[in-house]
Amino acid sequence: MYEPMNLELIYRKNLSSCFSSFVPFFLSIPFIFVCLLGRLSFYISFLLILILFVIHFLVLSRFYTKEVFLRAHFLTLILTIGCIWSFTSPAIGLFTIILSIFHLSEYISVGLWCPRTLTIDSFLLNHSPQYHGAIALAYTEYFIEKYFLFPNGFPFHWLLIILGLLMVISGEYLRKLAMYTARQSFSHLIQDKPNKEHRLITHGIYNYYRHPSYVGWFWWACGTQILLANPISFLLYLIATWLFFSERIVYEEGTLIRFYGELYRDYQKRVPVGIPFIKGCR
Repeated sequence: MYEPMNLELIYRKNLSSCFSSFVPFFLSIPFIFVCLLGRLSFYISFLLILILFVIHFLVLSRFYTKEVFLRAHFLTLILTIGCIWSFTSPAIGLFTIILSIFHLSEYISVGLWCPRTLTIDSFLLNHSPQYHGAIALAYTEYFIEKYFLFPNGFPFHWLLIILGLLMVISGEYLRKLAMYTARQSFSHLIQDKPNKEHRLITHGIYNYYRHPSYVGWFWWACGTQILLANPISFLLYLIATWLFFSERIVYEEGTLIRFYGELYRDYQKRVPVGIPFIKGCR
């Protein structure tokens, strides 16, 4: 077992491995502007940016946690691509930025506020095959609409981009606020056994929603598809996330009732789940 001091050093090294991946992103900004000004083609700019990321990784990876460094570099490269994309195709560019920021911020938030649970899985990149399929579907539907159904642009798309972006930002803020409020009691995984640092959190945002991190993710997911103007993906995301959280919340609340008994029962009576039509464990 690691000593507490050694664990803290490991957490700091892992976090710094993630933060350092933003260096090539910032160094890529001049290439992005040169591309936008038409001095370099998109492909040449992307190649130079890719070389920059590879060099940064190969030179500095020995000083950091390689597994974290690699994943963070991948996500910041996706973030850079999204930034370039957003100038020519705002919706898909913003969607790409949103995805990369979500996964990076999940890891960073866990590392800052609940480091005891920080693992390589905190990026949530290995969430599930269904999650990866949903992302692929969103990109596919967008490009089919863009190039085959609405080559001249989707009607009122800017209104949908604004609405979707507001939902995404609100959902992301709500989720991160929940993680900050719960701190050491937050975990990406449902805890089947209580630990000494786990507490029932009922203050702050938890005074309004029993599962604010799930509420945030629910509206974040739906908002991404409104932003893309993807009607099919929107319905599938809405149904899939609702079913996922309805099952997860019932199971999680069953464990919380075992841990806290009537204390949690009273909390259930006072505070709603937050996701429409999900009642939780009864």
